[in-house]
Amino acid sequence: MPEPLTPRSLERRLKRHLLKESQEFFAICAPGFEEITKADIEHLAETKVIKTETGGVTFQGNLDAMYHTNLQLRTAHRVLLRVDEWLAQSYPMLFNKVKKIPWELYLGFSKSYTIQVSAKESRLHQHKTIAKTLHDGITEYLQPLGLSPKLRNDTPLEIHARFFQDRCTLSVNTSGEHLHKRGYRQLVSEAPIRETLAASILQGLEPQRYDTLVDPMCGSGTF
Repeated sequence: MPEPLTPRSLERRLKRHLLKESQEFFAICAPGFEEITKADIEHLAETKVIKTETGGVTFQGNLDAMYHTNLQLRTAHRVLLRVDEWLAQSYPMLFNKVKKIPWELYLGFSKSYTIQVSAKESRLHQHKTIAKTLHDGITEYLQPLGLSPKLRNDTPLEIHARFFQDRCTLSVNTSGEHLHKRGYRQLVSEAPIRETLAASILQGLEPQRYDTLVDPMCGSGTF
């Protein structure tokens, strides 16, 4: 039987599995702006773009790159840390895989977490049943370590489960709220467009080619 997890043993596991190894991330962006977000990522140090797909860009980097992308990317909505991906055509297949993932690396000593589910073109499509199966597998793994986080809807720690064509992709949301709410502005108000989308539009237009820019939002937007 595994011994209960201690802060020291968790630190050792994090150093061995997360801090020393390159991780895979997914930067979510507005559909149609993937190449712009790709260029945005390529300007940052210690990142390597793997591929682009509808709605985002997959890239590799260390945990420092995770912090840098959340702080400096202008066009991404969120940055997800990839946990695992596999074929999941039944709930037993889903449960048996989830219970083998080292969840202490992603949840640590957190008391609660939430699961966001999306499913398309997959045999497993009931969001509540998927979330319960994932939670059961996570609990099965963590209980021998003395950990029992609760599944709640009002906690900032998010696990994203995406099902597409019977493949399950699990990720951890490293950004928290949408990145246009990064909090570096204290006085904010309603705007017709998010800063991340405004940045994507501007980068796509290459404004440096022009001497004069006209703000189509007449000052009420984020351009």
